[in-house]
Amino acid sequence: HIGLKIKNPRLKRAFIALQAWKKAIYSDPFNFTANWDGPDVCSYNGVFCTSALDDPTIDVVAGVDLNGADIAGYLPAELGLLTDTAIFHINSNRFCGIIPKSMSKLTLLHEFDVSNNRFVGSFPTVVLGMPALK
Repeated sequence: HIGLKIKNPRLKRAFIALQAWKKAIYSDPFNFTANWDGPDVCSYNGVFCTSALDDPTIDVVAGVDLNGADIAGYLPAELGLLTDTAIFHINSNRFCGIIPKSMSKLTLLHEFDVSNNRFVGSFPTVVLGMPALK
């Protein structure tokens, strides 16, 4: 299993989250997530890494930007593992379903743009629990 080869536990959690998300995508017409394979999550399209705020010796996934990629799928609960993420932009896609409650674990998140998708239900109250949102 590839995840076992990742020594940095935070990037290992990001790997688990991103692989679960890739499985939750059922249409990616521009093959935006085609390189979401293998242990180097920092090289994945739309995934941005930087040094951790609390430990500059390790890298973490600090941002996800899939704006305008025309991707269809849903957001799996595993996205709550992206706890170092500050920016989460997935606007102008075809994501559907709900915003998972696990997203409230993204306590560093200060930009959360999920506009122009196909989410259902009332305003996701999970968003109100994100303390760093601007």
